[in-house]
Amino acid sequence: MDSVVILAKGDFPQHPIPLRILNEVDTIICCDGAVNNLVEYGLIPTHIIGDMDSITNELKIKYEDQLIHIPDQNENDLRKAVRWAEKNGAKETIILGATGKRDDHSLANIFTLLEFSSQMKMTIITDFGKFSIVKSEHKFDSFSGEQVSIFSTDNSIEITSTYLKYNFNSKKLTSLYVGSLNEIVRNDDSFETLSIDSASIEPKEMRRFGVMRLIEATFDWHFNPIDPEHVPTYKELPLIDTNWDYTVALKNGVSASTNFATSYAFTTLGRHKSTYFMHHRTGSAPR
Repeated sequence: MDSVVILAKGDFPQHPIPLRILNEVDTIICCDGAVNNLVEYGLIPTHIIGDMDSITNELKIKYEDQLIHIPDQNENDLRKAVRWAEKNGAKETIILGATGKRDDHSLANIFTLLEFSSQMKMTIITDFGKFSIVKSEHKFDSFSGEQVSIFSTDNSIEITSTYLKYNFNSKKLTSLYVGSLNEIVRNDDSFETLSIDSASIEPKEMRRFGVMRLIEATFDWHFNPIDPEHVPTYKELPLIDTNWDYTVALKNGVSASTNFATSYAFTTLGRHKSTYFMHHRTGSAPR
């Protein structure tokens, strides 16, 4: 049981990301009445943990073997589930359904991550984002424009960041809101340098080299920008005049002219080892 999902009793996930996680995981631990929504969605709980005050009687009977009754009223059902998961060997826990419905429960669940003493990697994922714990140095996958907030209950911690619109440089968060409402900013200066440990030649021995920058751009054969994910059908394409002259300069000095359609000229004539010059004779320019 290395990785588990704990489903709390807040709003049941609707976004594709938490739903995909829920569908693919092997172990689903439900916090008491959260099992009601899980079964309605069509999945089966692995374990049901809590004081059993909100699960339906029908499901109590149906999943009697999965019930783990913990009546301790000093802990909420989420913390009970987290303690049980870690005790039984879980290394990573994704918590779903932790927010929504009652605001006080949402806050209690979020602060569980901040102040709960655990060696597990814990993440809360909602329909709108995720809450992660940072210990020491940590790198997150991100994209330009992604909204980010940083919270700390310990105002003695110094934080340093990169690629944020408002970066921190050994800054202490003196209140909970100081690190909120930030965002990822990436530009041409946002790069990492990788060193070459070994090579077959020295840099001065290189005869040529190239630098390539990848951009999201796709063009058709007329160099018109197109969307490769929404390519129009041939009926939607504009008509293009194909009345072109092609002068072929052969190696023996003999020249010849042809009037092939443009598409044929590019696909067929281009196979010969000759030099081709394209002259526009009549009609409109290529689009």
